[in-house]
Formats: sequence, C-alpha cells, structure tokens
Amino acid sequence: MKILFLFLFTIPPSLAAPLDNLACHKAIKDQAKKWKARGEWVKHELGPKDAYYSSPTDVVGEWIVAKTIPKGSGISRLTPQGREEITFIGTSCRKESSRFAQPKPLAHHVGDKELQAFVSSNSQGLIYVWSVKNQDSFKGITEIQKSAEKMGLSLWVVLDKDVPQNEYQKYKEDLGEKLTQKVDAVEFNMRSLETFPTVIVFKEGKMLLKMITGFKTSEEYQKEVSKKLK
Repeated sequence: MKILFLFLFTIPPSLAAPLDNLACHKAIKDQAKKWKARGEWVKHELGPKDAYYSSPTDVVGEWIVAKTIPKGSGISRLTPQGREEITFIGTSCRKESSRFAQPKPLAHHVGDKELQAFVSSNSQGLIYVWSVKNQDSFKGITEIQKSAEKMGLSLWVVLDKDVPQNEYQKYKEDLGEKLTQKVDAVEFNMRSLETFPTVIVFKEGKMLLKMITGFKTSEEYQKEVSKKLK
C-alpha cells in the first residue's frame, strides 16, 4: 500500500483546517475520535493541490494524521511504537488497514516516554529546546530559567539532537548534563521544531499545540507563557 505521508516530518504547519473536505469524511472523523485526536487540526501544505492534516492526542508522542489519497482518504495514528494506517476507498468507503514499524529512538536520548513522565508529574510547566547552532537559544536558557522561577513553573531544558557527535562531548563537559540532554521523540518530529529556541508549554497533563519560538527576555517569556496558561 502506498505510504500516505511522504515528507511528513519536514513540512512546517500552516493554518488549521477541518476534515470536511476529505472523501469519506464521516468515517475519517469517526476514526479520529476513536483514536482520541484533540481536534486541533493543523493543515500542512505539500504542494499547490496537496495537503495533510495533523492533530495531537492527549498522550505525548501520539498524533493523528489525515490526508486525501487516490480514490479516497487515509488516516494514521503515529506513536513511538509504530504507525497504524487506515484508508477508506471509493464511494462505499471500503476500509483497509496496515501497520508499519517505527524506528527505535536513539540511545541516550530523551524520548516520548520521558517527556510524558515529566508532563504527567507536574501540573504545568515548560520544556525549553535549544540548539548549539543558535547562540541566542543558549543565551535564552538563563532567561527561561528566571521566568520559570518567578512563575513557579517546572522547567526542563533539552538540546536538539542535531549536534555533531565529535562536538557533543565537549558541550556536555562544559555545560553539564542537565543542559545537554538530547531529544529524539515523535512528539518533536510532529511539531516540526525548526526554530530555536522553542518553548513548549504544558498544563493539566497536555502539551499545548502553539509554541513560543525565538529568543525572549525573561519578562517577555512570562507574558507569553501567562497568556497560554489562562
């Protein structure tokens, strides 16, 4: 069966859109509900006439993706364990199912399981993602630490996994393990983290879909985080 979601992890999200324009949209929406999609659908453009829609669930690392395919529509549930794919074909919306393995997360990296544990064990908080390729994102660590302390929020600072292996050990020795834990997670892939720094806000066990990107002062972070926690 044709893989539905080519380039899934490389296309940035655009505007949110409903699923009503998909063929067999009732079956697609019923399946999305069964898989507990939050319904915060984001449209991702693949081309002038091609797009897919993604929504998080309440579980870290579990996302639902829907897309038009030849002669019908398809919907997938992506998890750290693998991808379940269901297609609805033709006017009768004939249902077909497939499963695909998910590559194992890289060793010695923070994964979806660890992220879920952090989110579940704190009522609300922040995850700050920085990159060695962006000096401002390193400077921002101090600012986000000040913000989290003033707001009484839990904070986890993690490092983008795209670090040259021959340089990583030096960063770890210079900055300490607390600031240099690299992440390899489905959750981050689905969010298409490409701008650093990025702050993910969570509350009530859920990572909020809209993130805070770019370097901010402590005061600016506090203002933006406060808006999201209302």
